[in-house]
Amino acid sequence: MTRTLCVAAIVTAVVVVSLSACGKPAPQPPPTTAPAPAAPSSSPTAEPSPTAKPISSPSTWPLVDRQAQVEAAAKKEGKVVLWSPHAKLAPQFLAKFKERYPWLQLETWDATSTAIVEKLVSEAKVGRYSVDVISDGEQQVRLIPRDLLAKYDWPNAAKWASEGLGGTEGFYVRDVIGFYGPVYNSKLVVGADIPKTWNDIKDPKWKGKTSLALDGDEAPLMLAAMWGGNGKLAWEESFAFWREVSKNTKPKTVKGYTEPTRLLGAGEYALFIWGSSGVTLRAQTDGGLPVAHPPLDRFPGTAKVKTILKNAPHPNAARLLVDYITSTEGSRIYADVVGYTSLNPEAAGALANRRFKEIKVYIMPSELESTENMKKSADFWAALLGI
Repeated sequence: MTRTLCVAAIVTAVVVVSLSACGKPAPQPPPTTAPAPAAPSSSPTAEPSPTAKPISSPSTWPLVDRQAQVEAAAKKEGKVVLWSPHAKLAPQFLAKFKERYPWLQLETWDATSTAIVEKLVSEAKVGRYSVDVISDGEQQVRLIPRDLLAKYDWPNAAKWASEGLGGTEGFYVRDVIGFYGPVYNSKLVVGADIPKTWNDIKDPKWKGKTSLALDGDEAPLMLAAMWGGNGKLAWEESFAFWREVSKNTKPKTVKGYTEPTRLLGAGEYALFIWGSSGVTLRAQTDGGLPVAHPPLDRFPGTAKVKTILKNAPHPNAARLLVDYITSTEGSRIYADVVGYTSLNPEAAGALANRRFKEIKVYIMPSELESTENMKKSADFWAALLGI
């Protein structure tokens, strides 16, 4: 099933989702004294907690006591570990969380999606568990073996639109949407020169004025899905488009999304062919850069998700963290800091929801983000760019 949604409409339709047999915390007695908070760290914890246990067992706690029980157990654990490509922004989107739980040490690791999955899987093979919560793209989290993920009831998200929990079986929650595509320098490109269609992107007039991300190896798959529709993949149409883009514009290859967007805003080139909506919004708001997405008919997008690890060394602290990020306050702050569109209907006032309200986003069906399809896309990208 394919979905093309106006960004503003993403958070308007609410579907009640009921999840059964979701994992909830096992009761633990409150600690007699709270441990002194340790100094924050920017790298993954060196060793797993010796008391790390799977968190998939059902709970018998009365609902009214749940929060108090989780907080008491989390205080005893004393730490929560988050891995994410956006972890460097955690001091901003988790500032209120730290105020609320000053006794909880927040440890983060900022790394690429590939590095996160590889480290998690390799550690699990030797029985080591270093992380509690992972925040990443859905396609990356789907590469993690399900037996490493915990089922959770996601109490704040049960009433969200179907995009939030539909089909995830409680293993993760979709909380924001990011989209990808061309970004232009709004001082250098004006009037009739602003691209109006995807075909405008491959115009030879852009020769020597464009850049293309080495990291954008999902681009062929995303366009194939968007142009195929109804769960089909228009591989040849997508491949032909990218070959023409490369041939006609001779893009400069760049790494990542943040630095190329900054250079775009500084006038190094006029068009960044495959940029990220989150990075674009942060460049506009934090950096005051003249960068914008052109008014194309649609942009391909993906869900970003949160998941708790089954053998999380600090399972109750993990619950506190994801419950905060999916709360009304946490959702709004997270979306504003990271620059993504929130799926929480109570956070519809988030900046991205307002700034990108006229942009239509095709949300990639998660079933198309298979290992086989992602490899096919990456292999083509590597050959195209000579990586």
